[in-house]
Amino acid sequence: MKNNELRNLVLGLFVGASGLTAWAAFSEFQAGTPIRAADVNAKLNDLDTRVTAKQNRISGTCTTGSSISAVAADGTVTCNGGAFIHVTTAANKPSGDTNVTCIDNALTNGRPNAMIQVTQNYGSSFIYNKEAIGVYYRIPPATGFLNQWCIFNQGSSAAPMPINATFNVFVAN
Repeated sequence: MKNNELRNLVLGLFVGASGLTAWAAFSEFQAGTPIRAADVNAKLNDLDTRVTAKQNRISGTCTTGSSISAVAADGTVTCNGGAFIHVTTAANKPSGDTNVTCIDNALTNGRPNAMIQVTQNYGSSFIYNKEAIGVYYRIPPATGFLNQWCIFNQGSSAAPMPINATFNVFVAN
C-alpha cells in the first residue's frame, strides 16, 4: 500500500468516526509527502486529547431509566423521559384516600406538566386490581404527597387500592 493510500485510509476512518475534529487533526499532511509513524502517532494523541476534553466537559447525569438527549456547551445535559415500576405500599397511600397511591420518583416529582402513561402490571406480585385507573397531580389544598403524581382507582365504587398493586409508569418529556 502506498503512503498516500495509507494516509487516505487512516484519514477516512478518523473523519468518518470523529467528524471535523479528526479532519483538523490531520490537516497538516500534504499530498505526495510520506507519512511517518511518529507524525501519525502525534496526530492520534492530539485527537485523543481533544475527544477526552469534550467528554470531560459533561457534568450532568440522568436518572435511572432515562437517557441523555443533548449536552449543552456548559456540560449540562437534557434527559429523555424514562420508565419505572411503581408498587403500592402503605407508605405511599395518602390517609383518607384509600383508592390512591402516589408516585415518588425524580422523573415525575415537581413536574405538573409531565406527560405520563400508567398501566397495570400483573407481573410477579399477582395482585389483581380490577378497577380502571387514572392519574392526577396532587397540589394544595390536598395534604401530603404534594407536587407528586398519584394513581387512583376510578369508577363509582372508588375501590381501595390494593397493597402491592404494581404499575408500569412511562414519562415522556
